[in-house]
Amino acid sequence: MKPFYRLLIATFLLLIPSALFAQTKTVIAEGTWEIKNISIEEAKERALKQAQKNALEEAGAQTEIQVTDVMNVSDVNTWYSNFSKSEITGTIIEYDIIESILVSNGDIHLWKVKIKAKVELNKKKKGTTLDAHVSGFTTNYNEGDKLQFSIKTSEDCYVQIFWFDAFSNGSQFYPNDYEPAEPLKAMVEKKFPQSIEYTLYKETDELQESNSLVFIFTKKKQPFLKAGKDGNVKLKDMLEWFMKLPNDQRFMLTESIFIGKKGR
Repeated sequence: MKPFYRLLIATFLLLIPSALFAQTKTVIAEGTWEIKNISIEEAKERALKQAQKNALEEAGAQTEIQVTDVMNVSDVNTWYSNFSKSEITGTIIEYDIIESILVSNGDIHLWKVKIKAKVELNKKKKGTTLDAHVSGFTTNYNEGDKLQFSIKTSEDCYVQIFWFDAFSNGSQFYPNDYEPAEPLKAMVEKKFPQSIEYTLYKETDELQESNSLVFIFTKKKQPFLKAGKDGNVKLKDMLEWFMKLPNDQRFMLTESIFIGKKGR
């Protein structure tokens, strides 16, 4: 009986990892998108993404694909809060399109996509202990004002800062050609700028222009490499890069910047 007993224990231990860390579910899900001011092909693509999101939710995941719902920087805080609280993440490892049809109801035309998806569920690793505080910002600025702020972190880490306008057009604010990435020391306040001036100016005719700074903190040096040739950064690319970083290695903060005309 002893050899059988040992064999039974060994078999049980081999089964534990798959039970604890990954589970696969197959689900049926639908997605629809109205064909209004967009092409049929674009409606098909958006309906498919909606179906994929619904498949992940149907399988029980608080989904990483939720980044596709972030349309502008004002959505980032809500997205990050929901994403951070999620204990289960999901990945669609394969899917088949069962149905892809046009559905009309009077003047409303929708494209509907139904898929059969295999979803792999994973329990997130414990969240990061990394925390940070930014200070020195005021409520409103005018053209020509100098931007200054400070950062203090709970652990040694690195920071990358992105600038986005109200339309989510972005660029990497720090590091830059004049300020290379330098590690932040735990509980030591570091002031920005370090070697240049940050002078604010408006790019639109609006009386007050809204912009946002997104701070990405990482325990290790994890450079963002998806900026375009002109230095532009897409919000979706930045968030997808952030999500792929290890859960226990990253942290995010945002800060709003409002710039008015000089003299107002």
